[in-house]
Amino acid sequence: MAIQWQSSIRAALLIDRRVLGAILISLLYSSTVVKLQLQGNCPAWLANGANKIASSLASVIGLLLAFRSNASASRWDASRKAWTEIHATCRALLRKLSTAPVGIADTSLQNRLESQQELLHLPAAFALAVALQLFGTEIAFPLRRQLYDDPAATVEMLTLYSLLPGRFFKVEAPNIPEKTERADAREDGVTSATLRQRRPGPTSSDFAANRQQFSERIREKRLLHDADEIDFVAAIRPRTHISRTHASSSLASSNFALAILFDLQSRLDEMNRAGSDTAASSTLSGSASQTHHLSGPIYAHCTNALNTLSSRLTELEALRDTTTPPTLRIHLSHVLVINQLLLPVSLAPTLGWWTPIAAALIVYVYGALYQLAESLAQPFRRGDLNALPLRRWAAEVVRESREASEHLASSAR
Repeated sequence: MAIQWQSSIRAALLIDRRVLGAILISLLYSSTVVKLQLQGNCPAWLANGANKIASSLASVIGLLLAFRSNASASRWDASRKAWTEIHATCRALLRKLSTAPVGIADTSLQNRLESQQELLHLPAAFALAVALQLFGTEIAFPLRRQLYDDPAATVEMLTLYSLLPGRFFKVEAPNIPEKTERADAREDGVTSATLRQRRPGPTSSDFAANRQQFSERIREKRLLHDADEIDFVAAIRPRTHISRTHASSSLASSNFALAILFDLQSRLDEMNRAGSDTAASSTLSGSASQTHHLSGPIYAHCTNALNTLSSRLTELEALRDTTTPPTLRIHLSHVLVINQLLLPVSLAPTLGWWTPIAAALIVYVYGALYQLAESLAQPFRRGDLNALPLRRWAAEVVRESREASEHLASSAR
């Protein structure tokens, strides 16, 4: 009971560091304003003017906070719905495949068991790969088995490797058409010509004193304006690259979750065709076939589930790659700073030394709402209290996949 109370108190006192810093600055600034007011260095007209301006800014702040909070909450809710449907669809697909007799014609019982267990692992691998991609983890395909020997490998990546069949680790030589190479060379020529014609823009030396500010300005500039020629050329190219880290080259794809989905669909198509061919041959021969296969209704159900997973994956990628308008955040932060500068001046003649406490409370309310909207706008971050529990939901799918695989193996003995 005491532990629960301690955790509740810690959660109640959890304040963002930036909000805490704003509160401390407000306390110091308000104390200085009160001291000037008591010394007679703050004229009455300044307090009256600050009071009127702060009153007029109240409605603007409320409108901007409401708009930003609603936009962030809508973004978080859309992400939650899409991921919840992926979670539910993967579990439904696991339960359907665990109870369905699947296999390939003319195979032994052990081979059919391994084939069905492989199918049970792929939906769990897809859910885990989606979570890792939303976290920003880059997964090159095909995979390298050397990750098992890497001490810096994460638990999620090791779990993903354990769920994948051996064909995901094969490396094949690329077969790139000559036409594609010529097209890329032409695009590079257009990009070079664009760079020569473009006016020189700001460089990192212009913001050498603050690299973070430079990167933030560049990011906001890219978000506020449509893509230029260079961004367009980079965007239209396939998300595959040639990896020459090994003796033989390999074609790598950055959308690993989609590759798992494509492989699962190919396996289901193969088993459905094998079942249809087995049924046709048994009808012609007049003997009953003892081979298990994927029936038509189960195949249709699984295909619909894969279509749902593909659609929700596209929605999550769109939510990850878009953001709320940066000008809204910038304008809101400026208005909040102006309001907090004027508020102690307007309150000091009336509240006296109570002004720092009142100003700190208002700073806490506005700052907490601002940081809440900032947190809700990014639902895929690690370690954030308001982020979606992607790891836990993916772990539930992996656990159910392993339980179904173990139950299938025990029932086949």
